[in-house]
Amino acid sequence: MEQQDIIGVYLMPEGAYCAAVSAKGSGAGMRCVFVPVGGTEQGQVVLTAMAREILRQAGPFDQAAVAVRSNLISQYYHHSEFADAKQVESTIRFDTEEAAATDASTLAITFEITASGPGGSDVTIFTAGRQTLTDILLDVQAGGLDPSLMEPDAVCLTRGLERADSFREPGAMYLLVFGRTCYLITPINPDFAPKVRTFLLPEDPDKTEPLARQVILTIAGLSENAAVKKLVLVGHCEGIDKTRMNAATGLIIETLDLSRQLNLEIPHEVNPEQHNGFLFAAGSALSLTGRTRRADFRRDFMPYQGRRRILQRSLQVVSVSLTILFLAIGLYFQVKAWRMKDNHADLQLELNNAYAAAMYGAKPPASEPLVSKLRRTLNTVKQQASGIMDESSVTGRLTYVLESINDSPKTVDVNIKTVTISDRLITIVGDTNSRTSTRELFDAFKKHKMLEVTDERFSTAKNRDEFVLTLKVKEGQSK
Repeated sequence: MEQQDIIGVYLMPEGAYCAAVSAKGSGAGMRCVFVPVGGTEQGQVVLTAMAREILRQAGPFDQAAVAVRSNLISQYYHHSEFADAKQVESTIRFDTEEAAATDASTLAITFEITASGPGGSDVTIFTAGRQTLTDILLDVQAGGLDPSLMEPDAVCLTRGLERADSFREPGAMYLLVFGRTCYLITPINPDFAPKVRTFLLPEDPDKTEPLARQVILTIAGLSENAAVKKLVLVGHCEGIDKTRMNAATGLIIETLDLSRQLNLEIPHEVNPEQHNGFLFAAGSALSLTGRTRRADFRRDFMPYQGRRRILQRSLQVVSVSLTILFLAIGLYFQVKAWRMKDNHADLQLELNNAYAAAMYGAKPPASEPLVSKLRRTLNTVKQQASGIMDESSVTGRLTYVLESINDSPKTVDVNIKTVTISDRLITIVGDTNSRTSTRELFDAFKKHKMLEVTDERFSTAKNRDEFVLTLKVKEGQSK
């Protein structure tokens, strides 16, 4: 690739999408390169290796910018009471804590103002984990790539759309689908950033129906001043039926080949469904050309200080020493873990044999600890040996009470108010239709084989015979 002044990089799990542009803003095309993830690297080494490969394929460049993918970002809509952008910026951290309900010191924060007036400003807040972005930045710096800016991918996409001739047409909403992530961008006020919404689609080749629902939902959430009449499908839009989308939303459906508008030179070997990734890289590169709105995460957590060495030579000796120390410690614990694994395997085999002997050859359960299974089986055996009903349980005592009430004559009109069960006694408070009914009810309790009456009291009030009956369960009895 020829030497370029600026490169935009969009880091994704499958690889890095790169677009290079001249800082002079000439009419030359933007050269694009896709750097896939290597097959041997793992963990954070992937980003470092990708950064080195970007430098190798893109050649030397003056500046770089990175688009941060949406699944690392949380987005909030907030209304600030300030109309001045500097005042909004000075209070955005407090507004973010209120919107996100979390400690802002753990977040990297950036924002865009979508509307402003005497009543304040509408702000779109983007947050990402400070440690996550720090790790990404340090890894790519270790590979020789030190980005000047790190922006949300939705902001980069919007910047690319702003280069389209028809972007500021009133009543238009722009839709881009990349993988399962969808971006809805609605320009409302030409002097401010557009409204941006991102969401995930379900795993379905037919994207029309879920997209139509999300479009209608997004339009409903816009202000009354935004009258959307047209939906523009941006870039590669396979799986979207324009006729059905029109019928479901009532909007005029158009398409926009943004890669042609931006004059992207995409390699022929790249799959069509990956083409939209270069739109984010191009928008990231355009952030460093001329005057444009920016939403830079680095300003908040690690401001750009130019190209410098990440590790000083004085730290290299310490790093090597620590590496050797950690390797020795890791080897020690690994050997210890191997020994414990062998002991665990022997104990597990003995336990399985003992379990099979106790359970008549049954195999150990796969989803339950052996001790829990044995304890549960033992309790079941004890209950079966002593009878089905456990006289000490609350359920058993309530069953005895209900049996006694059901055994009383049908002429007894009983109203139970409370049943209190303690460790030793059962106290029943209620009333009947007469004193005779009360005595007949008491007799029913006295006849029960498992219950013994310890105290009985009754009184007449409001044409009802009130009673308090105290019982206990007979010991040594069995149903």
